[in-house]
Amino acid sequence: MAQQQKPTDEQAVKFIAAALLIGASAQATAKTLAPMLAVPASALSPVLLLALAKALTPPRAGAKNATRISDEEEATFRAGYVWSAVNRILAGGSMENEQKFFNQHLDAGRNRHVRAQEVDKAAKRYGPLLGWHAKMDSITSEECREANGRNFNVARVPEIGFPGTVHRHCRCKPGRPFNTSKSVYDVKIRKAA
Repeated sequence: MAQQQKPTDEQAVKFIAAALLIGASAQATAKTLAPMLAVPASALSPVLLLALAKALTPPRAGAKNATRISDEEEATFRAGYVWSAVNRILAGGSMENEQKFFNQHLDAGRNRHVRAQEVDKAAKRYGPLLGWHAKMDSITSEECREANGRNFNVARVPEIGFPGTVHRHCRCKPGRPFNTSKSVYDVKIRKAA
């Protein structure tokens, strides 16, 4: 029997996100996904047990604003964690170390919601078109440096995320829009080398 070809990272995350939204058990999800992802269920199942131990980050109470993070987006973030964790396990990592990565994933989810609230507050003050304000110094990332001075619309999350969510220590803020046609949507995520 021919071995299943491993999907691209993007395909794998889509498969996992769809499975997470169904809400099946970790074992059932692992059994279904393992052949699709071309990974052993024994590597996938413990990661799914960990990932499903905590619910996806709930929406903010009464969130009706444009920046509310949807269940599908949350499932995609969680799926990205699961796929990265499976690859770390297959490369020789341990489940003991995964707890640290999972806690970082949960912190990032909470940060996305806090930053979305900041975007909502800025939108109430300035309207739906907002400016990207980066703290410019020697540790400013390339994405944040490039986004600085550009505008975005609160109804559409830029590829790099909202201000404050680009990376773990992002110091960017939403604020008054700039008098420019430059858009944050032209800024692309840079892959780590």
